[in-house]
Amino acid sequence: VARYGDFVRYRPPLKESTWLLWFGPFIGIIAGAGLLFITLKKRASNQEFEAEDI
Repeated sequence: VARYGDFVRYRPPLKESTWLLWFGPFIGIIAGAGLLFITLKKRASNQEFEAEDI
């Protein structure tokens, strides 16, 4: 730990320098779900317009 820091531990302490390790995966999952939701919503609205044109 002295050489590489808290990043090499399996359970690093929760402090300001390790917030990204603790909360990064949750932020990534939430961001990915939001991006997926927006993409699917846009795709659905585009299909509605195409159906009206026919």
